[in-house]
Amino acid sequence: MAENYIVLLKERHSLQKVADRLGVPLSTVAKAINVSQKNETQILKISATTTNPQLSAEICNALANIAPEILQ
Repeated sequence: MAENYIVLLKERHSLQKVADRLGVPLSTVAKAINVSQKNETQILKISATTTNPQLSAEICNALANIAPEILQ
């Protein structure tokens, strides 16, 4: 099931919601974000890598905040 969640969270629609919340281009979010499964569990790890640590954290937090809505 976690694999399905990863796919849903990395879809363009999901990433566009993050970009819109933060006021950054979709391409910035798409390049930065990574969602993975934690050790064969249902726990997901969200990470983002940019040149700006604050932006990376904001991307992760925004995706985490919209995840429940997307995964319903």
